[in-house]
Amino acid sequence: MKFRSNEHALNEALIQERWPEFEAIVPNDEVGLEIVFQAFSKLGLFRCACGSPTIVREVCSRTFSCSRCRAKVWFTAGTMFYRVKQFKAWLGSIWMMENGVALAGCRLAKLAGVALATAHHIQKTIRLVVENCFDVEAPSVPSALFASILTKRSRTTSADTHPSDELETVVEGGKAAEESKQGFNDYQSAATGFTADGAKPGQANAQFSSSDLSENEQKVLDCISFVPVSFDSLCVLTGLSTGVISSAVVMLELFDLIVSLDGNFFVRKKMGQSSHESREIFTESVCSVIHSTKHFIWSFHHGVSFKWLQSFLAMIWFFSDRERWTRGSLLVACMKSGPISANRLHRTRPSRLVVFPAILRTVAN
Repeated sequence: MKFRSNEHALNEALIQERWPEFEAIVPNDEVGLEIVFQAFSKLGLFRCACGSPTIVREVCSRTFSCSRCRAKVWFTAGTMFYRVKQFKAWLGSIWMMENGVALAGCRLAKLAGVALATAHHIQKTIRLVVENCFDVEAPSVPSALFASILTKRSRTTSADTHPSDELETVVEGGKAAEESKQGFNDYQSAATGFTADGAKPGQANAQFSSSDLSENEQKVLDCISFVPVSFDSLCVLTGLSTGVISSAVVMLELFDLIVSLDGNFFVRKKMGQSSHESREIFTESVCSVIHSTKHFIWSFHHGVSFKWLQSFLAMIWFFSDRERWTRGSLLVACMKSGPISANRLHRTRPSRLVVFPAILRTVAN
């Protein structure tokens, strides 16, 4: 086998070492089913609709019966393992990741003896589970920073175009929307002699004082820094209702204190900065982390599609933040995750901004 880097060669050696260890634990799908059942049982996730936790189950059965009302329940219903048959492949992917091994879909297909499409579906679903566990304060960075590794196609890639052209289309669309908004504001200013916030042009910051803010507006402003923060994060950080926060961010934008980004993200505006300029923070440490991320993806996967860039960044977080992702935590996250259908995966759309893990927030600060 030809290796793309020393990391790739080391990872392949780990695969050769770890997979036999996993097969000794999970030799087939029947044993995998039993392990999943035991994991659900230890987490206390089994409970009948009548409220009784006492169940009766036959070995290798996907159902159990309630000892009180005798109802028959499928224990994988409503979970990520709903209708799953290849338990060995699913558990193998989770086990290898928890042991620090990066496993591509084609490699998983050969090791577990499943179809390539099934292996890719398993990997995509697990990456989405990790992505759903992102820190609420995780910042965003432009997708354009990863343009050099966008070498693979997806369902959203147009025919007869290079995969990176999809990024250019999304970026141009975002800029066109910003220019349209700016053009409307300029027209309104020229027609009325006032800016969108009701002040004379160029006097918004000069006339503003902190006493002009209400208590809720000040609370929201205190939670917005120069690192992009999402609307959902503001709800968590402030404890305010969505209606109150929506009103507050509108007023803060009118006061020219914050700027709204794509994806319902907000960032504090720097003095002398126009509303359509880039608001991301780029320090030497941040650039170093991004460079290492691109090297990792290129070494193990030889690039990524724009559509799945976000989920691959989630995997970087998984392998980097071992304090958050301790041994067994990925399996627990999968157990507690609801069902993730193929339609949910297909609805994934690329964005001009991608959320980056908490490890980047650490070096950015």
